[in-house]
Amino acid sequence: MAVELFVLTERSRLQDERSQLMDERSQLQNERSQILERAHKAELQAQRTATEVLKISTVAKERGTELLRHYGLLNMRGVFEYHEGLMRMQPGVSSSTPRRDLWKAYLRTIEGRGLAECLSSVLDKFTEPEAALTQVYRDLSDGVHVSVAPGTLQDKVQIVEGPLSAKQCMIAKCMCEHFQYSYVLHLTKQVPDLVL
Repeated sequence: MAVELFVLTERSRLQDERSQLMDERSQLQNERSQILERAHKAELQAQRTATEVLKISTVAKERGTELLRHYGLLNMRGVFEYHEGLMRMQPGVSSSTPRRDLWKAYLRTIEGRGLAECLSSVLDKFTEPEAALTQVYRDLSDGVHVSVAPGTLQDKVQIVEGPLSAKQCMIAKCMCEHFQYSYVLHLTKQVPDLVL
């Protein structure tokens, strides 16, 4: 009888433990489900955010092009001045920051990485990209500025060899591609114009 009582007590204790384990398992499954649900919601939110960023980026690009076109600055010099103006609006950047320093800082950012890579494919290893960009702007400013004549390709930036060297034209091409401006590249050694 004592053995039967012991067996009954032990069986009852094991059933209680089993019941507790089942409850804990159920609780863990509920927590897992809640975590998965939160992760799914976070993933959906991230997708929505990425979509919104893409939309904003597209609108910003279009507005930038519209602004430049409106003010008659849809040309390489205008592209330089517009983006340098945006850089000067960044916290910690003053209006007197030299152009070279603006580009040097920009090329080191994640956003500027694509432009830096394009420039490195165009420039030799001894030329600093920020110096090359500064020189292109200087040459555009010093020489006769080639702008778009009324009624011709007003929605594209004209990149013309003459005011710029062939290498500088390729630097300008990198900028247009990076900042997503449509452009026409006029190289003297190239028979048809490259329209992108």
